[in-house]
Amino acid sequence: MMRVVPVLWLLVALAGVPTAAQQQENKLEPSKLESYRRWGFLRARPGFELTKLGYDSNILSNSTNERISDYTATLSPKLDGLILLGRSFVTLSEKFHYTLYRKNHEQNFWNNQFSARATVPLRSFGVFSEIAVDDLRWRPIDQEDVRIESRRRNVGTGVILQPGWRTEIELARHVNRWRYTDVETSRIGERLDRDEFSTDLDVSYRLRGRSQGLLHVQNKEIDFRFPFDTGTARLDQDTTEWRTLAGLKLGPGSSIVGQLLVGWSSIDARDPALADLSDWIAELDATWVAASRTRIHLTAERSPGFAVSAGNAYYLNTQGGIRTVHYFTNVFGGVVAYYLGELDFPEAQVGVTRRDKTQNVEVGVRLRLFAGTDGRRIEYSATVGRNRRDSNLNGFDQERTTFSFGAVLGF
Repeated sequence: MMRVVPVLWLLVALAGVPTAAQQQENKLEPSKLESYRRWGFLRARPGFELTKLGYDSNILSNSTNERISDYTATLSPKLDGLILLGRSFVTLSEKFHYTLYRKNHEQNFWNNQFSARATVPLRSFGVFSEIAVDDLRWRPIDQEDVRIESRRRNVGTGVILQPGWRTEIELARHVNRWRYTDVETSRIGERLDRDEFSTDLDVSYRLRGRSQGLLHVQNKEIDFRFPFDTGTARLDQDTTEWRTLAGLKLGPGSSIVGQLLVGWSSIDARDPALADLSDWIAELDATWVAASRTRIHLTAERSPGFAVSAGNAYYLNTQGGIRTVHYFTNVFGGVVAYYLGELDFPEAQVGVTRRDKTQNVEVGVRLRLFAGTDGRRIEYSATVGRNRRDSNLNGFDQERTTFSFGAVLGF
């Protein structure tokens, strides 16, 4: 179990560091207009990344004795957009990823993620509507040796309230529709197809400078299309989930930029024969500018999810890591990253509770040719990675070594 609470105290201590006078982020106003390019009525922020151009020793994420290696590359164009309609505005984001392999062409795949939000400000409050469409080919964290297609369709609407200059409240209602494509070895669709109806409350309160206190509360009703098959019985797997998270956010101008949230999640199954899950959760994503040329990025997550592997209804995923980037000159830099993780399952298989432990290490160099104050950059990289997963059950151990080159053009 990873300890993230001490990091919270570090963030609290740094919240009092004097910051530059900057306008607080306001959801009722479009931000950073100067960072967009004008494309007629559309203000655009384009970008392109070439990642994982190199060698992968285990492209199928199979066990050690069944590994298949290949040369691979991922192309990732993206676009952030803004449309102004008087005081109202629309923000949108489009991300596309295409991964191809030199020999195993049948493994080529693409991912697409699109989202948009329309906001209508009305003085100290406003209304919004949003949509998200995701089509992803991914490997479930608890059964990475299969790649499945998932389709998410999200529609949401809500209100934004600003009762004072320190406080902002957002209340929203979302409907998520998840559908999965089955593969030969796993009936993923029968396991995970579901509709989610959630009510979300987000409150932010400005403390000092650019620091804010945050509160997130979510109630979610989850209706599955098919019952849960235990092998001996078919159970109603519809659930009700509550999540409550509180924490701190630090904006630009502080020594640390990012946020930390800690709270509790409770999943209650409607069928008394299906197990419940209740445990603490956390989210951390923060960057510490240790020196003018050094940045330390901290990430951590602890959250429940619905399992794909047979015999388990849920899993509890705990991940955390640190990435240090140091530029020896204005152009040349180095990267070292280390990540640890643990995957726990509350139910037992063949009398044993499954537990996976993961370890990822990355070492690389960077060549930065351009870095603008608005976030634009031109940067090249070369990275060596080593990934390992060890499980207390047979058949889940994995190893992977990667050598890759990359490029970032834009934002």
